[in-house]
Formats: sequence, structure tokens, C-alpha cells
Amino acid sequence: ITGLPFSVYSQFRIEERFGFNKMTIGLFIKDQIKSLILSGIIISILLMGLFLFMDKAGSLWWLIASAGFMTFQILLSIIYPLVIAPIFNKFTPLEEDGLKKSLEILAEKLKFRTTGIFVMDGSRRSGHSNAYFTGVGKAKRIVLYDTLVSILSNSQISAVLAHEIG
Repeated sequence: ITGLPFSVYSQFRIEERFGFNKMTIGLFIKDQIKSLILSGIIISILLMGLFLFMDKAGSLWWLIASAGFMTFQILLSIIYPLVIAPIFNKFTPLEEDGLKKSLEILAEKLKFRTTGIFVMDGSRRSGHSNAYFTGVGKAKRIVLYDTLVSILSNSQISAVLAHEIG
């Protein structure tokens, strides 16, 4: 709640001033509600686990809690790209074309294993172009913003991806 005024100012003043804001007030409010619900669920699970460890483990509660938090972080790394990110954005597999082939060749050449290359509808919220990797193990994926795919050539996108892998 305390960060809400800063989020509003950042999104609707700063991003707007530089021409990056594409978000509507309604979408902003929906995102905030989704974030609040998800945060409440995640924090509740963590706190219940922490209190359980504190109650059952005695003086070593902090050691068990640390291991629990690390395990939870790994679990979130797996769950995020598959469950949480799709709540906010639409992810579609990159079409079978020259771009996908060149990105797969680049990833293979650099020994970067991925379960897929996806395009995210980032243009609904922002004019920024970006690419990122997310997940671990079988949930590891490459994500390209649709804005990036629309403004860069295949070789430029390959360069962006090489930077991300590096």
C-alpha cells in the first residue's frame, strides 16, 4: 500500500512522459489486485511454514526455516514461468520461422538448454523492448517482448539473446 503512490507516479507520469506507458487505469488496478492476492497467498504460506518450524524445531528453528525458504525460492523459480507470469501476460510460442531457428541454433551453440522460446504481450503495458530467461530445469524458457520482435531484425534479436545468455 505504501508503494502504490510511487507505482502510480512511475507508471502514469514518468513512463508516460517518455512515451513508454501503454497501460490503462483499469489494467493497472487489475494488476495491483492480482499482485495483492498473490502476495497474500505466498506470504501466508511462508509465515505458516515459519511459525510451524519455530513451534516444532525448538532452538534450531532458524536453520530449518532457512532451508525451507531456500526450497521455497527454488519452487517459485519453477512455478513462476508456468503459473504466475501467465496471470499477468499472455505467452505464445515463437512461430516456426527463421528467427526461431536462428535463436535455437544460438542457444545450442552456447550450450543453453531451454524448453521453449515465447513471445510475451508486453506492448499491452509498455513500449519498452526486452528479453529475459526464466525458470530452472524443465521450466527454463526464453521470453521475448512482442515490442522487441516487432522493431528488431532477426540478427539484432540474436545479439540481444547472446547478451542475455552471457
